[in-house]
Amino acid sequence: MLQKKTVVFCFALSAAAAAHAQQPIELISFGGGANWPVWTAMDKGLFAKHGVAVKQTFTPNSVFQMENLVAGKFDIATTALDNVVAYMEGQGEVELKTQPDLFAFMGGYAGGLRLDAAPDIKTIADLKARRSASTRRPRASPSSCTRCSR
Repeated sequence: MLQKKTVVFCFALSAAAAAHAQQPIELISFGGGANWPVWTAMDKGLFAKHGVAVKQTFTPNSVFQMENLVAGKFDIATTALDNVVAYMEGQGEVELKTQPDLFAFMGGYAGGLRLDAAPDIKTIADLKARRSASTRRPRASPSSCTRCSR
């Protein structure tokens, strides 16, 4: 599966490289295991084999990533789908200076987005009337909460 994702990602970056005529493709990513396909392609020389240079930058957060991607400082990003949807719907964490033109090409990493709970919470229903926390709270998003409904 990793090899298939690497090949598909390599193809996508190859297509983008044609437009940049040997300029490195500027990729912005979160750190972690989701980068294995990129690192594998770099390590095995798959990008170079197709005349593609990739410069990977790690983002400190999704605001930095989306602001700079939309501003044109980066060509491509690996990110969670919620970032794409939120910013396209005008519900990102910050208001962008220009209208975004983002789309999701492919996905498949589910390891970073999950719900963690105390051991006594076995189902979503067990969360009712319990305090909860989030690592981010998008503005104007009905799905964000600081306390679940009773």
